[in-house]
Amino acid sequence: MLSSSNQTKKVPIDVNVLTGKEELNTSALTGESNSELVQQGNIVLSRSIDINGMMEVKVTCKYENSTVNKIL
Repeated sequence: MLSSSNQTKKVPIDVNVLTGKEELNTSALTGESNSELVQQGNIVLSRSIDINGMMEVKVTCKYENSTVNKIL
């Protein structure tokens, strides 16, 4: 489970949101300056930054197949 606090947290690997809502900064991957609200059923890409909210997630792939590994 990932949760918000006063410190920003990076999503370490691609995940599927099982429950909850989260506001994410995806600018490192998409270049989009606006935050994105994700909720149940959404896929969250690795390297997204948690801004606000809480969500329970399920990992969708191994690191070798993750978005961040493909970019780097």
